[in-house]
Amino acid sequence: MFGLSDRDLKAKLGHLPIIGLCGAIASGKSYVANVFAKHGCAVFDADAEAHRILDKHAEDVRNHWKSGDDLIRGDGTVDRSKLSALIFDAHRPEWSMDWLEGLMFPDLYEARDKFIEMHNDKMPIVLDCPLLFEKGWNDLCDYIIFIHAPRNVLLERARQRGWDEEHYKNMESLQWSVEKKEKMADMIICTVPPHSDEITDIVASTILEISRSKK
Repeated sequence: MFGLSDRDLKAKLGHLPIIGLCGAIASGKSYVANVFAKHGCAVFDADAEAHRILDKHAEDVRNHWKSGDDLIRGDGTVDRSKLSALIFDAHRPEWSMDWLEGLMFPDLYEARDKFIEMHNDKMPIVLDCPLLFEKGWNDLCDYIIFIHAPRNVLLERARQRGWDEEHYKNMESLQWSVEKKEKMADMIICTVPPHSDEITDIVASTILEISRSKK
């Protein structure tokens, strides 16, 4: 565990409500997170923060592989598509998720803790994290929402991002099953079809309900 323990962090926050967002890859988590943000919530985007941290460690990535220059773009940022292919498709042991998480997670946990403390006057805070359950972030949350989309839609969205089905399954293998996480969530929001008005209403009522329950 990096950063403050969940117990210590929750003690510092008092009655501040925290909502956790999780879901399958390409399920529409960012879309729902943006709706929460439009309603005044402070949203911590774990993926975006991880991308920033990865670029911060570009030299570590370069030094980890003898041909690491191939992974670094001209602007000094990491080519995440190439790195992802090495980790999920090439199955090279030196490019394991354990190595990548060991490189990035201390900074990610620190950034999360600082974000929560910085926004402790904003109710509620939203943690948009694909591995919310897998990494234990659910222990910080008062309410957890699972973002759902049918399998065929997930695969089509993956193809639109340039991922074939095999690559998607390789990434998916690092996550708990959809069924398990749906059972553990307090609410499920389906992003297909994308009824924006309906999702907006759900988000608004969820914020109101959680804020009332924490007073």
